[in-house]
Amino acid sequence: MPRLPVLCWEKLKKSLIKDCSIAGVGIAIALSPSSGKALDARESLRDYRDAIERAEANSNAFSINLSELYMGLGQALISDENYPDAQRALKRGMQIERVNFGLNSISQTPYLFLLADLDTIAGDLESAQKAMDSVYQLGKNNYGALDPRMLGTLDKILNWYIIHYKANPGRSGLNYIAGADLVSQRISRLIEQSIPKEDPKAPIYYQKLAAVQYLVATYVDQNGLPTETTFEITTNSSAQTTSRSAAGLTYYRRGKAALISRVESLSNQPVADLLGKVDAIAQLADWYLIFGQSHAAIKAYSLAFQTLLDESVTEDVQSLFFSKPKKIEFILPESSRRKSHEVLEVSALITKRGRVRDIEFIDPPEDLSEEEMRSIRRSIKKSRYRPRLNGGNPEEATHKIFLARSDIEN
Repeated sequence: MPRLPVLCWEKLKKSLIKDCSIAGVGIAIALSPSSGKALDARESLRDYRDAIERAEANSNAFSINLSELYMGLGQALISDENYPDAQRALKRGMQIERVNFGLNSISQTPYLFLLADLDTIAGDLESAQKAMDSVYQLGKNNYGALDPRMLGTLDKILNWYIIHYKANPGRSGLNYIAGADLVSQRISRLIEQSIPKEDPKAPIYYQKLAAVQYLVATYVDQNGLPTETTFEITTNSSAQTTSRSAAGLTYYRRGKAALISRVESLSNQPVADLLGKVDAIAQLADWYLIFGQSHAAIKAYSLAFQTLLDESVTEDVQSLFFSKPKKIEFILPESSRRKSHEVLEVSALITKRGRVRDIEFIDPPEDLSEEEMRSIRRSIKKSRYRPRLNGGNPEEATHKIFLARSDIEN
């Protein structure tokens, strides 16, 4: 005879999944008595399948309750690494959504993202791309390509591409980087047509657009352009080029336009954010600097410094804001940087143009090999830094850089 707590659990589980809802099954799984952890994968799968069988017996094969259960079953199968069955379950759930809500129902979107993930795991990038295209078309059919509500859909698609690119950097990430570039252009057109500059969301999206252009430009710089003509590098979808310099110029112009628009948007916000505006101008200067436009960078840095000299900004903030070099990075607003507990300290000279010179390790650990030190030096030298500003003018400065063996930190 089972112990009382287990017996009570069995009764509770049956009562929770009796109504065949995904919520009931989810609660049942979460309340497993196995030391507060989720049920064994096989038991979880059995629960979903039993609930599906009961729902079909009590209603019909296209009951709306079934779509959520098939979603849960698909996710459980993914966790169990049974990808073929997961794909079948998700396709079945999506079919039920279409039967109940129509061929263009936006509720199909979560299924398509998971199916795209499964296609990626299987190495079927063409099918994954088709799934992303379907997500876009569903949003477009429901809202319209230039409707502000499309931003949510475009954000999700962009994040999907970025996540998969980071998991597949280098040449193998071409499809993802090209997809991110295409989505960023769709976001750009939507913002220009439908989002006023004073909208609080506008500066965030302009920052995002610049970050994507920097990511694509970095890819082209490191890997070159593919020989295929499917990699679009201009706003005209019918025009391609194999010139790396032409591609770099395209991304430079796009990023520059986004950063200028970000400054304008921050200037038009109903609630003033002076420091945000100063930082936006400085980021525009950073953009000029890394793309070799030194004269424009100096002028923009000077403008940022002069903007900072406002009576609403304390003297302490004014003196500290540009007092140290800062690593130039264009990251997506929602991205977070990895932290490491294993910190090394390096001293370096940052030139007026943001180049790194005279790298020296400060009290390096004994097990830090010469090969590791050479690798770290190479990595640091690839970075560009915003130079220290003195009266608005860039100047050389010694800077301490804190980094980990696997990830450089400022």
